[in-house]
Amino acid sequence: MKKPIVFLILLLCLVSGVYAEERSLKLLAVSETDEGYEGSAADLYLEIKPGNNRIFLDTYPLTKLDTQMSTRFAKSVACDFLDADCEKYDFFYRIRADSAIIGGPSAGAAIAALTVAALSNIELNEQYAITGTINSGGIVGPVGGLKAKIDAAADLKLKKVMIPKGERFAKSPLKEVSVGAITIVEEGENDTIDLVEYGKSKGIEVVEVTSLSDVIYEFSSIDLKKNIVELEISPLYTNTMEEIAKELCNKNSELKSKLAGREIPQNLVPDFEAAVNLTSQGLNALEKQKYYPAASFCFGSNIRYSELLFIFDNLTKEEVKEEIGKIREEIANFDSEIKENGYKTITDLQTYMIVKERLVEAEEQLNRTIEGIDDEKERAFYLAFAKERVYSARVWGKFFNKGGKEFKLDKGVVKESCVNKLAEAEENYRYVRLFLPTPLIGTQTELDRAKIDLEKGDYELCLFKASKAKAESNAVLSLTAIDERNEKIVLDEKLKIAREKIAEEQQKGVFPILAYSYYEYADVLKETDTYSALLYSEYALELSNLELYFKEEKTTVTEKSKPEQKKNVVIYIFVYGFLIGLIVGILIVYKKPLRGPISRASRGKKR
Repeated sequence: MKKPIVFLILLLCLVSGVYAEERSLKLLAVSETDEGYEGSAADLYLEIKPGNNRIFLDTYPLTKLDTQMSTRFAKSVACDFLDADCEKYDFFYRIRADSAIIGGPSAGAAIAALTVAALSNIELNEQYAITGTINSGGIVGPVGGLKAKIDAAADLKLKKVMIPKGERFAKSPLKEVSVGAITIVEEGENDTIDLVEYGKSKGIEVVEVTSLSDVIYEFSSIDLKKNIVELEISPLYTNTMEEIAKELCNKNSELKSKLAGREIPQNLVPDFEAAVNLTSQGLNALEKQKYYPAASFCFGSNIRYSELLFIFDNLTKEEVKEEIGKIREEIANFDSEIKENGYKTITDLQTYMIVKERLVEAEEQLNRTIEGIDDEKERAFYLAFAKERVYSARVWGKFFNKGGKEFKLDKGVVKESCVNKLAEAEENYRYVRLFLPTPLIGTQTELDRAKIDLEKGDYELCLFKASKAKAESNAVLSLTAIDERNEKIVLDEKLKIAREKIAEEQQKGVFPILAYSYYEYADVLKETDTYSALLYSEYALELSNLELYFKEEKTTVTEKSKPEQKKNVVIYIFVYGFLIGLIVGILIVYKKPLRGPISRASRGKKR
């Protein structure tokens, strides 16, 4: 009996092995040497098994940057891209290289592509490779060391390399560029290398890609692009944002009228002119129904007018302290109010974030008022900023309780999302720092503040600030890697995808008010300030899909199967049927001759 049992076990092992397929993909990377960065390669493997949505990552040798968080995020983007229920599976990723490579987010696009392929049973061409980060909305983000990676691909005799859109031209030397509060170092226009032509000289087709669907198509010729959903702005958002903008701009008119007839001292003329200019921009945006930009411009103008009024009022130090006390009491009361109300929807959560941030900023400005109390102009500015920030927080509170899909948003869940987003942001920041000689002070400050919020239990603010810090790192990397002639093209692509993602969320009953507000602001800025527009487009993308971090019911992978999946299922059924039939046949055939010899042997023993 031993032989047939062993044979059956082997057959069953073969059957079970049908589902234990491990998929792989070539990773293009860079390694750090004494002479700088040089191209390198690694193998990425993935095996998916039934489980509980756990992610396992095994790298050898260890990468220079931790790749755990980017792997987790890339897997989440892939599941979201397919609208797949990944809660029922465990994901086992392995990275193998001949030498230590720089990991981190640079492998994100490859990890996301391999995950989509594994979940959809799509075969990826092993002679192709992708290098790029993966960002919210499935955007393929910029990476460094592309020329060296193409060299590595040539050594591997690969046929095609996909690179992020806008990075066709590699640039040097470096120069400083300012993006709002962020100072970065950007490569210049001299000594540019056309990577498409460079790839041809190496026998490699270099293709620019924008999104995860582009990547899958280049790898397999299978089009997974979703039907474009037109963004129809919720009347609730439009009406509320219009109300907010008008309220801030009406206050602007009131403050300006209080200055009517007063002679502006020469040293304050620049402040007054700045306020007038912001008012003009606000009213122009309001006329074009661009309500978030209108609110932003009018708020900036309100600070300037309020500052001038405080200077004209010539408050004593005691009167300033009394005003500080009133503002602090208002902050405390409103803070208690929003904490008591809580939140159940993404709209409520994002409203809480923006209101809470304004209250915290107001408190910070009051502290600065005290520090600069001996300087009349300085204390007037900080006091005005604090007062107007609290007013804007109250106005933004109008977005509370506007309905929408409810999520599990208890403190524990929001804390976990804060921790994950913070880890992602830090990983991105460390990666960007590899290619820039100077620190990103603004981004580092935002990360430090997010960590303080985490320690204090302000998980909502932590999530918000970490999201912004991650977006800033993405923006900086884009500006350093993308050739100037492609900046507007890339910006338009980002805005397009942000708009589509917001539309998808709206279809699901979720309206990310911050994402749309930043999208709208970036769309207004793109004609006059490409750098700032790019930054706000990254904010929009990062905040467009916070539901990735919160649980909701989704369709299963099998329900979302592609034609290739159905084809494979038929093959599996055939194989199973054949093997089961073979097993039954062997048992029947083997069982009949077995009885005779055994019975004769038995009778012989009895004799």
